Amino acid sequence: MADLDKEDETITQLTCTLLHFISSTSLSNITRFLFKPLNNALLLRKKVLEAGIVILFVGIAILILGGVAISGTATLSSHYVAHSRGEFVSTEFNATDRGTIVVFGNGTTGTLGLILASDLPRLNISNIATYAITPSIALGGLQLYSIGAGNYYFVIYGDSIPNYVYAYFPPNLFDELAATILAGFSTFVAGVVISISGIFMTRKQ
Repeated sequence: MADLDKEDETITQLTCTLLHFISSTSLSNITRFLFKPLNNALLLRKKVLEAGIVILFVGIAILILGGVAISGTATLSSHYVAHSRGEFVSTEFNATDRGTIVVFGNGTTGTLGLILASDLPRLNISNIATYAITPSIALGGLQLYSIGAGNYYFVIYGDSIPNYVYAYFPPNLFDELAATILAGFSTFVAGVVISISGIFMTRKQ
């Protein structure tokens, strides 16, 4: 509980610092850009560049602070226990409702899968394909599982401790995280485009 309070305090401090920066610098730049009379074309181009940079940093802030704040409520771990030689089992996922389990890493030469806790006692490398839950999305080292209520384990058979991180997102939390990432990335791209436009406009002068 103390760790969660410390994490919330850190997020709050980061948010306050960001808001202070935006209110004292970025918003004033935007205000001057919108309301100050433009004396010449060069000033306009300069303001376009400044606005683009501000939007770019706002996009980065949304990605970082939004992602940290939302994912902070997810269950995230990279801990595995060696149950037997070559068998590595994750911490148990206790899902009280539907949700999303995300597994990501740099790949492994072993065999892996998400398993219901009730199937773990009878699991071995020969039958893991029978008991493993099919991921909704599998792209390289990234796997997403849409699950219902229940207890789950992520199991890997290999020669060494797996380099995979896994996270459980309660209902709607993963959708909120995805929306935040999309909003932050879109804002970041808009900032890049506007900044580049301002640079080229300035060079033409």
